Formats: sequence, structure tokens, C-alpha cells
Amino acid sequence: MLQLHSMVNASGRSGTCIMRCIAGVVHVGDAFTTAENAPSTATTLLSIEKIERYHEVFVEFFDPPHAAKVHFSGPGAQSLKHGDILIATHSDPEKPAG
Repeated sequence: MLQLHSMVNASGRSGTCIMRCIAGVVHVGDAFTTAENAPSTATTLLSIEKIERYHEVFVEFFDPPHAAKVHFSGPGAQSLKHGDILIATHSDPEKPAG
């Protein structure tokens, strides 16, 4: 589960924002929807492409209570706003939990 802190940029179907992990472990490749769309319509709004923990230091995952610059793609890029809660719609069960 993620909470959007601030949008860095968004254009078309991609964007970059500062996200805080509030539950679980977030991995590159995980897909998310907004909390108001889950679970009734678990349509993927965005997929994590890259996670940047420090200036140009990319990692494969992050966990609570950490924040990171998240690069994402998907049809929900333009609709995200400060404070939005994002819920994972699916993730790869083969990925390690930390």
C-alpha cells in the first residue's frame, strides 16, 4: 500500500511521484489501483517501473515507513493527487519479501 506525497511530473501514461510505503513491500513491476476503486473494480491504474531511494540510486523494492521517488506507467497517471492511497492489484509471488 502506498500514499502519494507529491507529484513530480505526469504526462500521458507515465509519471514520477514521491510515495510513502504504508503497508507491505513494494517491488518494481507491482500494479496498483486507488483505494476507492478497490476491491470492487480492481483495475490497474499504474505499474511501478523504477524505484529511486536516493538521487539516482535505484532499488528493486522498498517497505514501510520509507519513501521513494516512484517512476510509473499506466492510464491513471494524470488522475493521481496528493494524499491518494494506492492498493496493490497484483504482484509477483516469486519476489522476495525484503
